Amino acid sequence: MSKINSSRMSSRKLWFGTSAIVGRLSGAIISAFTTRSLHLDTSSGLLNLPAEMLVIIMSHMTRTDLKSLCETCRSLQEIATAELYHTVDLSSHNATSTSKSRETYQMSYPSAHHVPLDFLKREWTSLDHETFQRQRQFINSMAISPAHGKHVRRLHWTILDVNSRTWRWRGSGEDDWDLDARGALYEPEDEPLWTAFKRCTNISHVDICWIRPWREVTLPPPLFPSARSVRLSGCMTRAFVSRVLEPSSQNLEHLALVNLLRWSDGAQSLPQFDHISALNDYLYENNAEEELEPPSRLMLGALDFLIGRSSLTTLCIGTLGDKSRNGDADPRYDELYSSWSRILNDSRCTLQRFCFDQGVEIYGHGRPQRTVHKQREADRLFSKWILPVLLDSPWPLLRRLQLKGVQSLIHEGQFIQLDNAETQLPQIDLEISELLSKTLPEGASISVDAWASREYEQIYYEDMGVPF
Repeated sequence: MSKINSSRMSSRKLWFGTSAIVGRLSGAIISAFTTRSLHLDTSSGLLNLPAEMLVIIMSHMTRTDLKSLCETCRSLQEIATAELYHTVDLSSHNATSTSKSRETYQMSYPSAHHVPLDFLKREWTSLDHETFQRQRQFINSMAISPAHGKHVRRLHWTILDVNSRTWRWRGSGEDDWDLDARGALYEPEDEPLWTAFKRCTNISHVDICWIRPWREVTLPPPLFPSARSVRLSGCMTRAFVSRVLEPSSQNLEHLALVNLLRWSDGAQSLPQFDHISALNDYLYENNAEEELEPPSRLMLGALDFLIGRSSLTTLCIGTLGDKSRNGDADPRYDELYSSWSRILNDSRCTLQRFCFDQGVEIYGHGRPQRTVHKQREADRLFSKWILPVLLDSPWPLLRRLQLKGVQSLIHEGQFIQLDNAETQLPQIDLEISELLSKTLPEGASISVDAWASREYEQIYYEDMGVPF
């Protein structure tokens, strides 16, 4: 397999012929095993092609064609299987479609509000149902053929359960919430999923979004030690995040957090439990769920263990910016932005791309208005924690800087401390870009935009993710 793996990289260069030739070869091989007009045995000239050429041909095939090839030609089965499992995309959260929100505040609007598919509080879609069934098939295939896991290089996965309990608003005034319990919550439990993940031993890219309405039933073992790129979104526990990030911390190059939330914790540290049912019993016996510490949905401290251990080249952070302007800042938000500033500063010598996207909720249609007279709390936090790190000292490798959703970055006349000297920062985005350009290499791309790239989810209540 080492020959196949090493040849995959060079194969993408299309070193033999043109893409048109490859397309014709692909069509010929598909037609051959579909019509059975050619016996694909070891004497066939097709099998004498270099492994690199075979990989190119198979990369043009659909998954259905690859499955058929695995069943038809035993001699090509190994290469076809590697290509078939190279990218496993069993996600719904990356789709461009939307779904109806299930948040209570949306009910005051005449028409249902539609939200992105990485939102936790939304209705299941047909894509979710299809994805859930395909995930079951993948888990079963990993149980039957564990060796196939070594071929997986890229994994996109939405943790969901379309049979979970859902709430449907009927708007009748009585019994407004209808509990739909069409399936057992924990059948099967999480172990089959963790086992399937554990068998993917050569993964380089991981993209996981947790939108299931409860936390993990049992914690997984450490996962994906070979991952170089990790993207996390949805709502997770800190323990789960550590099981994904810590094993790969030495290899990690690309990290993206897309409004990553966490399940609530108690005001006091909770004991560790092997199963969610034991946690539920503890909460019930100790009334711990009534002592939640808001706003504990913030994913605090999840990246601190990466400091000094990773060499990030890409860091992307998307977050729901606090749009309040009343000055009543919660210190936990300062803690969150401070943690991001620490990992950003730690990556100064290796970072090549930094993207910070500070979104706001959008009610109905239209865009949020830019405010120039009074800062939002989100912009104060950005100016206090992120901007000083960007302006403090040079970034030798940073070639692309994107700052989105940063409205009215700096008040007119506001001062921040830089290099032990007070420096007045202007309010105009263009002048901010000029200041940033002084710390970046010549020719680096800088984009400062008052508008966020998308809408992000706000959770208005505490939830420990224990649905009993």
